[in-house]
Amino acid sequence: SASDYAMLYFSDRYQYALEHMRFARSAEVIAEYVFNGVLSEWTKQLRRQEVKGGD
Repeated sequence: SASDYAMLYFSDRYQYALEHMRFARSAEVIAEYVFNGVLSEWTKQLRRQEVKGGD
């Protein structure tokens, strides 16, 4: 499902963000980084499917 796919990338992004928290100004910046990373992977996968002609 879509949520399963998103969670694959969430774990990696969140772990990276936690390891580098000291460089972030706020928790909001960390959340934004994680969200944008997951969204980026999601849209990349959608583009690949469109190129292949699949759903």
